[in-house]
Amino acid sequence: MKALATIFPLGSGEDQIGIFDQDFNQVLKNARPLKVNPRVSKKVFKHPLENGTLSTDHIIFEPIEIEFTMKVEALNVPSTYQEIKDLYKNNTFLLVQTRTDVYNNQFITDLPHEESAQLGESINITLKLQQAQVINSNASKVQTSNASFDSTTDRGQQQQKITVDASQDDSLETIFL
Repeated sequence: MKALATIFPLGSGEDQIGIFDQDFNQVLKNARPLKVNPRVSKKVFKHPLENGTLSTDHIIFEPIEIEFTMKVEALNVPSTYQEIKDLYKNNTFLLVQTRTDVYNNQFITDLPHEESAQLGESINITLKLQQAQVINSNASKVQTSNASFDSTTDRGQQQQKITVDASQDDSLETIFL
């Protein structure tokens, strides 16, 4: 993905560190970034072997999580906080640009804010965002080797139906009577 810094060069009026929608439009323009903490991690699975050493056989890349702290001035608090709530409720996918990277497919998971006497009428908001990892499967239609099986290919697992003939029913009565 092309870095947003090349799309929004210095002096373009857009923040170099900020949150953007999927169309590269900056959102939360009235919130000033204070601190960004991306967390990029992976889980490494380790298993003990009989000789006492550890074996690593699988790695999972965890979704990227970001804490984005911003300050909202008193005049902009109602509209900016409403914009954040709308992004949160609609599960809007966002891009977060930092000085080091662009993180895509982020959505807001938490939106706590701080109100204190030191801030006056302003508030500090620490958004927590998490990456949605979109997986595309390569599901395809099952092809059978025998054309006579085609009618049952897409039916899934079926329960066996048991029918009892009247003649079989009479023979069971004679055995148990």
